[in-house]
Amino acid sequence: MDKIAFKILNYFSLYNKLNKEIKSSIWFTICNFFQKGFQFLSIIIFTRLLIPEEFGKYTLYLSWFTIISSLSTLSLYADTFNIGYSKYKNKYNFYISIIGLSIFFVLLTGTISWLFRKNLPYILFQNDVIFVYFFIQLLCFTLLQFWSAQQRFEYKYKALVIVTFGQMLITLFISLILLIFLDALALYLIIATSIGYLIVALYVIYDIKNNIKFTFTTKYWKNSLWFALPLLPHYFAYMALAQADRVIIGNIQGVEAAAYYGVAYQISQAVALIRISIHGSYLPWLYNQLKKEEYENIKFVTDRIALLLLTLIFIAILLGPETLKIFASNLYRDALWSMPPLILSAYYMFLFTVFMSVELYFGNNNAVMIASVSCAVINIMLDYLLLPYFEYYVIAYKTLACYALLAFFHFYLCKKTLPYKLKIEKIFHYKKLFLYSNIGVICMCFYLFLYNYDIVRIIFIGIVLSLVIYNKNYVIQTIKSLKMN
Repeated sequence: MDKIAFKILNYFSLYNKLNKEIKSSIWFTICNFFQKGFQFLSIIIFTRLLIPEEFGKYTLYLSWFTIISSLSTLSLYADTFNIGYSKYKNKYNFYISIIGLSIFFVLLTGTISWLFRKNLPYILFQNDVIFVYFFIQLLCFTLLQFWSAQQRFEYKYKALVIVTFGQMLITLFISLILLIFLDALALYLIIATSIGYLIVALYVIYDIKNNIKFTFTTKYWKNSLWFALPLLPHYFAYMALAQADRVIIGNIQGVEAAAYYGVAYQISQAVALIRISIHGSYLPWLYNQLKKEEYENIKFVTDRIALLLLTLIFIAILLGPETLKIFASNLYRDALWSMPPLILSAYYMFLFTVFMSVELYFGNNNAVMIASVSCAVINIMLDYLLLPYFEYYVIAYKTLACYALLAFFHFYLCKKTLPYKLKIEKIFHYKKLFLYSNIGVICMCFYLFLYNYDIVRIIFIGIVLSLVIYNKNYVIQTIKSLKMN
């Protein structure tokens, strides 16, 4: 017991010695994990409470919410905020002003949608109750996105962790109350999700009011719109790549097929979540390194992150059957064959976001739009070509191919975007990064074969985990490499 206590104290001592950037990176990763972790917990609970048809409705609702939230806010909380907050001297003035601009567009979207609500998707606006809760959630979501982004830039992780846990617990509690005591319908899940957002949004408003002087001005609107509008097709296309598949599957093969694919997609987001968390710390660090022209650091850290992410992907694919049993009932067992390509897609997402971030840093917004829109159009066209003749799970493999294509597009555009005399090989070991992706595809095919041979698959899981444990220092050094200098 004394040895265990000593080790615990030693870990606390090491943690306290870390600077605020490293602590923030750790907690933001944990925060993102639990924020998205609710989605996985919801699959475990809700697939056992709801029949596939009702869960499919909720899945389609979330898909439409993601698409419309991206369009209605112009995704100003993403790259537009990141670039502006890092460059403007009066950061807080910019912060409040861009929130106001986003809320204006959300209210405008709500007004137009109300006037034409009879022409909107049935699954989304089948009655006025869903309409009202949808836009309550959208307003609160917008505010929370800006606040979370600002907390990351200021390395204020404590409040963000509390809000994340609060939203998760409140939403889960209200969902269970409504589903158990009223009825197991998708409608009550929608209501619970909206109320969860509303409660944490009230805290966010309180926090902003008490910590930031309210200095609203429209002078930042022009530059923000000038930067964001060319990227809007990119954000929409990116959302279409991630969400349109479920919507189209639901339209062509039915709500139940959308539910099966939705379960596979949500489970695959475990790895995507790690990628998003890493990128949340990697992006400010990357911009800082580009500003200081520390290109060798970028090479070193990007290689390490790519290899670490690919290793986690291998583990996730190998554990696919067990993961599905944990997260969903036997009614959803057919979702297994959609999971591996969706999980591997996280690596290509990492590649294209890395290349795209460099494009945005050097101001090539139009190139970002062209690449994303092209891939989204190809993605949707293939959906309509394939789904009438093949089962829904073929869409997962098509999605992997589209993300691979997007990564190659952004690599090419990044190469063309860089200033004269600055070559892409000076910033990235791109050949190594794409070599990792080829290894990933080969291993995915092999692991699919192992799904029929559990003993051999368990042996491979043990080998991969042993390699991770043996190289634990590699993981620790990778995290430390993101230190802001």
